[in-house]
Amino acid sequence: RCDAQKMANAVLCEINWDDGFAIPVSNTENKSMEDEVQKKQKEKANIDSQLTSFEDRIQAMTMHLQNVRRELTNTQILQRAREKELETEQHLKKIAEHEMQRLKQEIQRLENDLVLLRERKNIMENNIYRYTQQIE
Repeated sequence: RCDAQKMANAVLCEINWDDGFAIPVSNTENKSMEDEVQKKQKEKANIDSQLTSFEDRIQAMTMHLQNVRRELTNTQILQRAREKELETEQHLKKIAEHEMQRLKQEIQRLENDLVLLRERKNIMENNIYRYTQQIE
């Protein structure tokens, strides 16, 4: 059946017969069949057009989905990089806070040393004054 149809189509193609030509009909039954064939050909053309439209839409949606996935991947990479950046900033902040604490302790120690040195200086000055008084 399929081979016969291919051969018939090949013969019709050779004589430049296309869907627009109608086969001569001899009776009402044949006319009805011819009308049904034309109706089915129009339906097929409409369905083929819809199929092409759907295929084009599917292709466009597939490309859009690929672009969305690519964008999602890029956004996730940027988000992970930002998280790492924030982690680094937090780490550096902790280091700075520890250093600040250490420096505050150092300043306090130096201020205490300064108080002790001032006290020793006063004691020494007092001793020098007393010894000078004794000498005179």
